[in-house]
Amino acid sequence: MDDDFLGEKEAVPNHRCRLILNASTKDVLRSGDIFVKHSQLVSMISLQIATFYFLTSILVGSVGDIIKIYTEEKFGYIYLNNFGIDVKKVSHIAFSIRARNDAHVALSKFENNPGFETYEIVIGGWNNEKSVIRKCSQCRPMTSLDGPLLNDSEFKQFWVSWDEAKLRVGEGGAPHLNELMSWLDPDPHLVNYLAVSTGWGSNGTWVFNFVDGGWSAWVTWSECSTTCANGTRMRTRYCDNPPPIYGASCEGPAEELGPCNRGYCPVDGCWSEWTTWDACSVSCDHGKRKRSRSCDNPKPLYGGQPCDGDNEEVVSCYDRDCPERIRVGQTLTRLSTGFTRRESTVIDHPLRNIGHTPAILVT
Repeated sequence: MDDDFLGEKEAVPNHRCRLILNASTKDVLRSGDIFVKHSQLVSMISLQIATFYFLTSILVGSVGDIIKIYTEEKFGYIYLNNFGIDVKKVSHIAFSIRARNDAHVALSKFENNPGFETYEIVIGGWNNEKSVIRKCSQCRPMTSLDGPLLNDSEFKQFWVSWDEAKLRVGEGGAPHLNELMSWLDPDPHLVNYLAVSTGWGSNGTWVFNFVDGGWSAWVTWSECSTTCANGTRMRTRYCDNPPPIYGASCEGPAEELGPCNRGYCPVDGCWSEWTTWDACSVSCDHGKRKRSRSCDNPKPLYGGQPCDGDNEEVVSCYDRDCPERIRVGQTLTRLSTGFTRRESTVIDHPLRNIGHTPAILVT
C-alpha cells in the first residue's frame, strides 16, 4: 500500500484524514473524521469489509474539494455517492488514476447492483494492453482500444461521458477532448450512480476533483424583439467554464434581458376628408366638377407608405339645357376695304325661348 495512505495526516486545519481499514472502526471515529461537502456530512467509513477509503477535504483556490480513494487488488465496486459524488444531474466525470492495470468504472442505474443496467468501462485491462466499453459488468465488449493507458508510478487523467446515449472515454481533464473510444447504445438506461474498482494484480489511487462551475462569457445580444421603437433583447451564458463536476453549479442567471430601440416606426400616410364639390364647369348643359383630398392625415413618415388612390375625383355635372340659337335675316354689304359684311339676327329658338335677348351676329 502507498505511503500516502499510512497513518493519520493533517490536510488543512480542522480537516483530519484517516485511513479506514474496516467498518468496525466506526465507533472510534471523531467529528473531525467526517468529510464535509457543501454543508453535508458524509461518512468516510467503508461499507465493504477490507476496502480502503482515503478522503481529504482540501481547499484549492476556486477549484473546490478533492477526494482520494484507494482500491485494493480485489475486484469489487465502491459506489461513490456515499462520498458526496452525485452523478444524477451530470453527464460526465473526470478523474485521475494511478494503477498498473485494470481500472474499472461502473455507471449504474441502481445502487450496489453492478450486474443490472450498468455500463462498465475498463481502462488498461488485460495487463494494461486493452481498454473496453461494456453494456454490463463482465460481459462482452461493445468496443475496445488496444494499447497501454495506465501507469503505476504517475497519475493519468481520464474523462467519461454518457450524454445522448453515447458512451465516450478520453484522456485529460476536459470532457469531449482527446477521445479514445465511444459506443452508441441503441437502448440506453439512466446513469444514477458511479462506482470504481481495481483488481487482478493492481491496486489503485483515484482522485476526483469537486469542480465548481464557472460562467462562460456572455454571447452576443439577440435581435431586438421589435422592428422599430422600444423592445427587448436577450443574451445567454453557459456554466461550462469550467462545467461543474460534483461541485456547485454557477450562481446567477443564465439569461439576461436588456432594452433596445430600433428607431422611429414607419408611419403610413392616410387621406384627409374630401373637400366639397366645386361648381360645375359650365352654366348650362353638361360639364365637369371635382373635389380633392390630401395625404396628410397623417403624412407618410420614416419610410412609411404613401396613400393609396387618387387625390382628385372628377364627375359629370348637368345644370340645365342651354337655349338653341338660329339666324334670321341676312344683309350683305360690300365694304370699301374690299371685304363683305354679312349681318344677321340671332334669336333663341321660339320653342326654347327662355328670355334671352336677340343678338346681332356680324361676320
